[in-house]
Formats: sequence, structure tokens, C-alpha cells
Amino acid sequence: MISEDKILLAELAAEIVKGNELTAKQELIFQELLEKYPDSKAVIEKTIQDGILEVPYAIGRIDVDQELSKFQANNPELYSKKRSGIYKYSWWLGTAAAILLIAFFIIRQQGPTKDYIVEDKVYGQKNDILPGKSGAVLEIEGEESVSLNDIKGSLMLKNGLIASSNTLIYKNINHTLNPFHTLRIPIRATYEVILSDGTKVWVNAESKIKYLANFSKDERRVILEGQAYFDVAKDKNRPFIVESNGVSVQAVGTEFDVNSYSKDFNVKLIEGKVKVSAKDGEIDLNAGEEVEITGQMMKVGPILNMEEALAWKNGYFYFDNKNLNQILEEVKRWYGVNINYNKKINQTRYFGSISKHTSLAEVCNVLKDLTNYNFRIENDDLYIE
Repeated sequence: MISEDKILLAELAAEIVKGNELTAKQELIFQELLEKYPDSKAVIEKTIQDGILEVPYAIGRIDVDQELSKFQANNPELYSKKRSGIYKYSWWLGTAAAILLIAFFIIRQQGPTKDYIVEDKVYGQKNDILPGKSGAVLEIEGEESVSLNDIKGSLMLKNGLIASSNTLIYKNINHTLNPFHTLRIPIRATYEVILSDGTKVWVNAESKIKYLANFSKDERRVILEGQAYFDVAKDKNRPFIVESNGVSVQAVGTEFDVNSYSKDFNVKLIEGKVKVSAKDGEIDLNAGEEVEITGQMMKVGPILNMEEALAWKNGYFYFDNKNLNQILEEVKRWYGVNINYNKKINQTRYFGSISKHTSLAEVCNVLKDLTNYNFRIENDDLYIE
């Protein structure tokens, strides 16, 4: 709920915007509240200076009366007595300044503004959400974590590492120390890493890989959680091994995708040959084949759609025979939204593709035409109705 102090702060600021002079007591309270809420100070000072309040939402679509009615119902104690000597509630005066300021605090009570939540000017949503971008966090054993977000140009890190906005490169690595490195990719992000042997790895959102800065003389081993695409450098003397969810994928020089987000583990082999080993057996995959492991079952078959296999790496949502729940799991990871189902969803299968460089509102517009469901964005929640 909005605290009484914040409502009072909005009221006093609104009076100044309207050109009314505060009493000495009101001025003292106003300054105390500005110091108490430093996150609001800059916004209010700019509002007073410009007479305009800008927020990352379409204020015209916010039902302020409704929101304030909820607040009044939930806080009857604020209306049971007058605040003598301070100020009476001013929102019912209906001034634009008061409405904007109070609407701002209604929004702010939900948490810090996220810079990827923006106004929707096209599709009629309460707000829009920008697509994800490149980003990661590098954790080096025994050292502090390094953020790889929003890097401009190239950044030289310790021990011969080079980072850019979308790629981490292991080059001229210091062989004296050989700690484990963990590359974590948050939601709303992907990132590429070129390992010390030259292997290229594209890591998907909400995933992480762990590896030695310098691989051993006998093997090249990484541990994966989530999804990654591997373009393995050839080295016949050192097999490349990916461990994930109790399954290992062994290659020498090849390209393949490993998806371990869910209990249904999947490997798609694009080029070369790999050996997939699980608790209950192992198989050899040839180029153009995939294996899905569910429980104790290992099912091998041809990759029916190579474009889908490469889609996430190449910047697309590609759904070939996927239901809406499966599609929205990808949407959730890329846009960082909470999925809320307001009606039962059928298991109809859909076919299509959407660029991951588009905003969420545009994606929802495409999905609405495709599925006949309505999609509503509210802050970082996505409702299916």
C-alpha cells in the first residue's frame, strides 16, 4: 500500500506545481519527506521545475479514481480523522498535477521502475516491454563476480580475458592459475563465449555453464544448466564433454544444441558426431539427428526442422508443432514476464516464427491472431484471457 507520508508528499508537491505557497510548517514537512524518500526527490524536484511529470506508463490509461478508491477502502483509518495542522487530502480537487503525482506513487509502490518497461503507443496495452539483449555475469572461483552487461567496445579483464557487449573471449590465458569459471546468463539475455580451446558457445537466457579457464590435457569438460549451442573446435586428442542433468554429450569437433531446461532433455546434432550417455544407456548421434531423454527413455530421430533447431541462437522464436504453454515459456525467459492464465488453455499445436528483436506487445499481437486468445500486458505481468 502507499504510505500516508508518500500521499502527503505528493499533495504538497502538487500544491507547489499549482503555484500555491506552502505554510512554514508545510514547507518543513515537505523537506523532511524529500529527505526520507530520496528515490522520489529527483522526480519531484524536476516536476516542480518543469510542471510536467514523465513516467514510463500511459498515465491516461490509469484509472486514478479507481486506484484511490481501493486505497481508501484498504486504509479506512486515514479517513476516520482529520489531519489537523498539516493538510487535507487534495486529490478530490481533480487537479492534473495532483493526479499525475499520486498516479506516480501508485506506480512506485509496485517497486523500482524497470527500464525495459515502456509506454505502448501502438497496440493498446497498458505498457510494453522491450526485448532482451546480450548480458552475463562471470564468476571466477575465489574472486568477485564481473558484470558483462552494457559493455562499450572491448574490456580487458584479468588473466587474458577480453569482453565485449555480446562475447567473452579466452585469449592468452595465464596458465599459472586455473580456477573454475561460471558464466551465468540471466533472464532477458543471451551471451557468447569463446573458450580457451577456440570452442564457441552461445548460452541462452536463464542458463549457466561452468568450466576451467584452461582445459586439461586429457579432455575439455563443461557443466551446463539450461540451454546452449556448441561449435566445438577440433581436437582429436581431447574430447569435448558437456555434462547436464546427469547426461553427458561427448564430441571431438562438431556443432550441437543441448536443452536441459525441463525434465525432457534434448540434444540436436547439426554437424559431426556425438556420443550421448545417460544413466540407462548411451547412443551415437549422427549429423541431422536428435535425441530426447524422458526419465529412462531415450528416443532418437531425425531433426524435422533445422531452422527451429537454430532459431533461438539466430534471434527468432520458432515454433513447429508447439502448444501455447511451450511458446510462452520461451517468451517468459526472453521478456522477463510472469505468465498468468485467466482461462484454461487448450493443447492446440501452432506453427510460425517471430523475431526476438520485437517488443512484447508486437509478439502478443501476432500470438493473438494465431491463437485467438487475448494477451494483456500489465507492468511485467502477461495475462492470457
